[in-house]
Amino acid sequence: MVSGKDFHPDSDIGSRLVQYADLHTDPYTGFSLLFPLKNHGEEGIGGRIHQLDRNKMTIEQPAQALLADEFEIKIKLPRGHFKFTVQDVDAVPGLRQRVPDAKPKSSAIHVTLEAGHNVLVEGFGKEFSHPGHPCDGWLNHGQPMIDGKTLLEVLDEREFFIVASFPHKEVMKYWGDAPLPPSFRYEQVYGSGTDHAWNISGAQQKWESLPSGEQFRRSITFDDINERIAVQTQFVIQDNLWVARAAAEIFATTFPAYFVPTIVDGTTRCSEYFAIIRRPAEFKAKFEAALDVLCEGEFLRLAFHKHGEDVAVPALEDRKWKNAAVDTWIAKIVAYPTGIAALAQHPTREDDIVLRVQVGKAKKGVPQDVKTFPNVSAANKSFDEDPSTWARVSLFFDPGLGEDERKVNATCQLLPGAEQTHYKRKGDAAAYDIAQLMELHRRLHMGTGFHEFIKGADNARYDPQESLVESLRQLRLDGDKSQGRALPVVDMLSACVGPYLDALLENVPQQDQPRFMRYFMERLLGLALITAAPGFGKTTAVSVVTLALSHSVGRVLASAPSNVAITNFAARLFAIECKAVALCNKDKAEDDGTRVRRKLIVRAHAIKDEVRAFQTLLKSPNQGDDAAPNHKWRPDSKWHAHLSPAWYLLGILRSPAGHQIEVDDNTALALLQSGFDAAPELQKLRDVATGKITWKEFEGDTSNNADNIKVLLEQVIDEADILCVTPSMSDKSPYQFWKETAKGVAVDEAGFISRPDLDCVWGNTLLPCILAGDERQLQPFVRTTSQKDKDGRILNKQAADGDMSPLNFFKVTGVAVYVLRIQYRMADDLFGLCHRYMYSDIDFVYHEACNPNLPHHQIGRTLEAFAQSNLPGLKQYDDGKLRPIFIHCPGSRTMKAKGSGSKFNPAQNRVALKFLLKFVLENKIDPSRIKLITPYRANRDELQRMRRKDAELVHIAGMEPVATVDSFQGREGDVVFAVLATTENSGPGFMTNENRLNVLLSRQKSGLVIVGDINIMGKVFGGGDGKGKGKARAKGKGKGMMDADKCTVKTGGAVSFVKSAFLAKVCQEMVTSGRVAEAPAEWQASEEKKAKDEKKADEEKKAQDGEKAEEKAEEEKAEEKKEEKKEAKEKAEEKKKPEGKKKGKGKKPEEKKPEEKKGEEKKADDKKADK
Repeated sequence: MVSGKDFHPDSDIGSRLVQYADLHTDPYTGFSLLFPLKNHGEEGIGGRIHQLDRNKMTIEQPAQALLADEFEIKIKLPRGHFKFTVQDVDAVPGLRQRVPDAKPKSSAIHVTLEAGHNVLVEGFGKEFSHPGHPCDGWLNHGQPMIDGKTLLEVLDEREFFIVASFPHKEVMKYWGDAPLPPSFRYEQVYGSGTDHAWNISGAQQKWESLPSGEQFRRSITFDDINERIAVQTQFVIQDNLWVARAAAEIFATTFPAYFVPTIVDGTTRCSEYFAIIRRPAEFKAKFEAALDVLCEGEFLRLAFHKHGEDVAVPALEDRKWKNAAVDTWIAKIVAYPTGIAALAQHPTREDDIVLRVQVGKAKKGVPQDVKTFPNVSAANKSFDEDPSTWARVSLFFDPGLGEDERKVNATCQLLPGAEQTHYKRKGDAAAYDIAQLMELHRRLHMGTGFHEFIKGADNARYDPQESLVESLRQLRLDGDKSQGRALPVVDMLSACVGPYLDALLENVPQQDQPRFMRYFMERLLGLALITAAPGFGKTTAVSVVTLALSHSVGRVLASAPSNVAITNFAARLFAIECKAVALCNKDKAEDDGTRVRRKLIVRAHAIKDEVRAFQTLLKSPNQGDDAAPNHKWRPDSKWHAHLSPAWYLLGILRSPAGHQIEVDDNTALALLQSGFDAAPELQKLRDVATGKITWKEFEGDTSNNADNIKVLLEQVIDEADILCVTPSMSDKSPYQFWKETAKGVAVDEAGFISRPDLDCVWGNTLLPCILAGDERQLQPFVRTTSQKDKDGRILNKQAADGDMSPLNFFKVTGVAVYVLRIQYRMADDLFGLCHRYMYSDIDFVYHEACNPNLPHHQIGRTLEAFAQSNLPGLKQYDDGKLRPIFIHCPGSRTMKAKGSGSKFNPAQNRVALKFLLKFVLENKIDPSRIKLITPYRANRDELQRMRRKDAELVHIAGMEPVATVDSFQGREGDVVFAVLATTENSGPGFMTNENRLNVLLSRQKSGLVIVGDINIMGKVFGGGDGKGKGKARAKGKGKGMMDADKCTVKTGGAVSFVKSAFLAKVCQEMVTSGRVAEAPAEWQASEEKKAKDEKKADEEKKAQDGEKAEEKAEEEKAEEKKEEKKEAKEKAEEKKKPEGKKKGKGKKPEEKKPEEKKGEEKKADDKKADK
């Protein structure tokens, strides 16, 4: 084997001699073949091929893809089972004549494999394109490579002769088995073999047995599927294991508590109480990190225990912790109890916790009456006299193990021998070899290619199903031994060729249609990836292909990682389908048998919510989305009427609350309607739906029974052509049964979904799959990144593997990607920051609708004019483009919320709300067109609180609630206000995450206003104290100027290193472009208000450090000493006085009135209680 410019100056095919050893990977000896890609593969495939950027391969950074210019096939020699000899090239007779351009002292290597052992080939069978080059025939069409042999036959040889361009002594020293470090396998690390089934106790023991030290490096590819399963299951478990363990310990930690009624009506009996719980200071210190996580949920339970009985720490596998308690009541944490009137007489200590609880049903002897006290003094006195007068309680948090178990089970489906997840119905598998489909699915998730499968001994081929003759074709049709087994190629478009496909293509830019057709008509293994920056139409693109795929293969399961995302996906599918069908049927009569019918698209929610919403709308048809079964003491339902099973069922029953069946609807709806019309047992249900009878007349009918309604809803669900659910919901009844019948999968926001969640949706039996998203926006959620336990042990050794989405995994392992290149959302130049620093590898254009002069961008032009007149120093441009605005708030203070530690900044919030209010009032802007976002939950809550309290802000009541950046992904607004909530002193916080910052900067259509501290990554603006209206300091790297890639940040007085090139460059460019202005004085707080804020901040800090309690104790001690000195002095003076002049001598003491005595006794009791 000879290749590369070292041996021939015109060669564009290369090779490498490889000795690979890296942390937490299995080392190997081998060589690589490198073939040139033309235009990154896009010319032939229609999609771009990428490779991993190994220069940015760190635990902290997500895996990043680079456009590939060459295609690599790695050949790994079997360790310990090959031999090799090395000679100088000139020592091998006749070799110099064959390689005349070889360097002097080049080496000739002869490798021989032992019997029964083969090379491991990585990359073979993956997508490649270089039309017109010989290697395209070798790699794609099995054409002979040399001496009549194909590449597959060459790789199957037992001997290899390699010419290397360096001396044989170096080859002997650095190449081969001897220099390699020990083998690394995760199955050895965890000692699990192939057993990865859910076992939380076993997982805890495995974690405890792990060697201490650094986290494992991110795994990109896997030599076998067992390694992939080990990595993903361990990530899921370790990410939450420590929190679950803490929740169990917290449950077993009891505290005294007393109750205060929420309604004062002369009696202590009511349905809700405030519970005041006394926690020792050490409790918070021990569980602070876990409580930050557990308190993210809105609800917990208050567990009651008997006095004097021990409470054991419950086992994690025990799902019925509540059985260890006398009773449990649903509860909410009261973060700010000081403003509640009912608690005015019940001031709390720093470590106390206040809950609002709902009284549960009487259980195990718990009395219906809860003893309450009129004030804290009475409560304390009662406790001092008899502690049993207070309840004995503990905090009962959900450890969240149910979702972890679902993800582990989904990943374990990939194990060889697991039951198939699809093609289970009779006849489904007639044309497929299920075992081969499952093997291909596993190899796809390994990311190493398909060499072992292609060279398989049995020569089996995939014969397309009769219904898929046009949609499933073979990459190669001859299937002889020289070419191996063929890989399936799915045509996602041709089955709907004609007017319907033309109608769908109306949603694809004309200049992109040839590339679109090339890519989606020949998808290797049926896997398609769609990526683009924010605002480029990803959801529209994936909807078009999903609808085409549904026509090609049948049922498609559509999913997304969040309820918001899947609701948006379903709505887009429906809108595009309605438009396409209307175009197809434009000139057809209603009774024309050739009319195209819409696919039945169903956005399903929890079946209990569907039943309750159906009943609510049956009774009150005008409630719409308000029919969602929300309850004060339950998390809000995510139910929406549009496209829900309840919405369709109501329409079938002819209720005005549902979808009214139209001529172009799926025929299944009309058939269901006919069936229901003929069912006598549904007569009353039909009558109440149409208003023929009242709800009171219907209410007791058997058809109003929840189980009967569920049966009707399931009939609607079963008819769906495209079912839209979250991964979690797809695993619940009745949707998991529908999922087994799906013939294709489509996922939107696939850069945000985790690999175990995709396993849950996709299963283990190869189906056509479309993944659309952006790996440069939010990544899959990782709770535990670098945290350690009290002994310094890393809590999640696999954290780096958690943030790699399936979209990113397939992209960096070489699956071709269809890239969108037209910006549709943002007005010209509002995408500039993101493009320059996150998407510079994408050549794009603004769509004509992005012209800032168009009517729908008038609000952006109005915003710019308003900012120019209200923000002195903001630079104005005359090119007609719209640019982001940064309002700098010098001297603002970032605080931390009690309990969660989440950050908020009242001063920045005030500036944002003042600006927003003035903008709305002066320009008569509809406030619903403005969105307000912030990175922190505490700042979101603070903004909402300020909106409620300030009467002036009633003018912006039409705005949606404030959202966090993370919850706003996939959403957009005409104008977006983003409040950062951090400062130069607090440090940049969440915004160092480049993916999150990318989301924050890309939600707007016509205007973006950022409110914060421009100096969060270092001084770039203002005077030396950060408070002046000074000038920009970003031209050149002057004194104090930050480095674009790294900087030091002063956080709370301490200096720390922070790296965030994107944030640093954004801050610099905002300053140098003149788009930063200091908030006007009248928008900022008054000096008095600032002083109050500073005092509040100081108190918050002292409370967090325990200083406030210590200072109070010191003050009390000093006061006591002062009193003692005073008494001693008085006694001394008394002794010095003559006997007759001493106090009380010669004078009868004055008798006190009874009410005075009583008052003094009360004061003494209160003082004692306070102490």
